[in-house]
Amino acid sequence: MRYALCLALLAGALALPAAASVGYRLNDPALAARIDGAPVTAFAVDALWRLARIKEPQAARSAMLEEVVLNRLLSAAARERFDEAQLYAGQRVGFTRDVALDDQLVATLRTLYDQDMQQALRQLPGGTLDGLIVDQAKPTPAALDAVFGKPEQLKLEFTLNAGQLTRARDIVLLRYTLPSGAGTVTLYDVYRRQNVQGRVALYNRQPDFLQQQAKQDLASRFVLDWSRRRFGDTAIADLRRVLAERGEVHALRQLHGIGDDIESTSPLLQRLAGEVTPAQIAAYYTRHRSEFTRIERVKARHIRLADESSAQTAFKALNNGADFAATARRHSIAAKPPAPAARWAGYATKASRTGWRNWRWRSPKARHRAPSAHPPARMTPQRGKSSRSNSA
Repeated sequence: MRYALCLALLAGALALPAAASVGYRLNDPALAARIDGAPVTAFAVDALWRLARIKEPQAARSAMLEEVVLNRLLSAAARERFDEAQLYAGQRVGFTRDVALDDQLVATLRTLYDQDMQQALRQLPGGTLDGLIVDQAKPTPAALDAVFGKPEQLKLEFTLNAGQLTRARDIVLLRYTLPSGAGTVTLYDVYRRQNVQGRVALYNRQPDFLQQQAKQDLASRFVLDWSRRRFGDTAIADLRRVLAERGEVHALRQLHGIGDDIESTSPLLQRLAGEVTPAQIAAYYTRHRSEFTRIERVKARHIRLADESSAQTAFKALNNGADFAATARRHSIAAKPPAPAARWAGYATKASRTGWRNWRWRSPKARHRAPSAHPPARMTPQRGKSSRSNSA
C-alpha cells in the first residue's frame, strides 16, 4: 500500500500521459500485458510476484502487475526528463549500474530456481562448475604490469585507459564450455565487474583473486545460460528490464524526496526549495491550515547504566514509585551536569492506537529500537543498558 502510494505521487509529479494504452486481456499466455503495444512478459511479473511472496505471503499477482506497468511508464518519463547523472545524484554506487543489474538478475534467478540449477550442476563432470572449465591460465607478471602498471607505483585512481582495456581483453583467464556453447573469461571481464575495492585488489596482485573472480563470472554465466535455455531469451531480457525499471523508479523516488529515508535530500529538492519564499510558505499554510494537525506525542528521558543488573535495579525502583530524577542522580553513569542526570531522549510520536513509536531509546533488554508503552506507563524490562520513563 505504501509503495503504491509512492508510485501514485510520482505519477502525479511527472504528469504521466493519460493516453498510454495498457492491455491486460491477451490471448498469448506468455504475456501479462501490453503497454502501447510493447509486451510485458508473464514470466517477469511472476518472478517478482514470487519474490514478493517470500516476504509477504499474501502479496497479490494483480498488485505486482500494476507495479510493473506503472514502473515502466515512470521509468520512461524519468529517462525523458533526467539524464543519468541527475537521476542518480547523491547515490553512492560501488559497481557500475550494468554490473549491479546483472548481479541482481542472477541473484533473482538463483533465489527462484536454485534447486533446479543445483540439479543441473550435479550432472556436470565432477558435479561442480569446474566441470565446465576447459583450460585456465595465470597471467604472467609482465602481462599484468602491461595492464595495471607496477604494483609499487602510487595510484591516485584505479581506472584503466583505452589501451589498458584493450590489453586486458587479450588476457584469457579461463576457457569454458556451457551447454549453449564455448566461451572465455578475460581480465577485462573480471575488471569491469569490480568496485573500487576489487580494482585495488587487482592492482595489488592479491593471490588467487583473479581466478576466484573468473570462476564467479563463470557461475553467473551458467545461471543465465541455464535460465535462457529453460525460459527463453525474451523472458530473461524482460525480467532484467523490469528490475532495471524498478531501480530507476527507486532513484526517481529519492530524487523527489519520496525515498525510504525521509531525512534524505536531493539537488532537485534543494533547487525547488530555493524557489519558494517564506511568504509563499506562510500563505500556503494559511490556505490549508486544516491539513496540518499536531501529532499526539510525549516527552521521554532516560538513565544510562553500566550493565543489565543496574538497569533492572533502577527499573524496579521506578515501578515502585521512586522519583525519576532522584533515581537518575543515584544510578546514572552519564556525565553529571548541574541539572539532574535524567537526560531528555526527545519525543515519541503515537504510531497507532495500541502503542508509541520512538527511534533511539533503549530499555533494559533491547539495545535496538523498540516501541514504548502508553504514557505514563513505564517500559517492560528488556535487555540492554538503560532505563527510561515516559511522561505526558
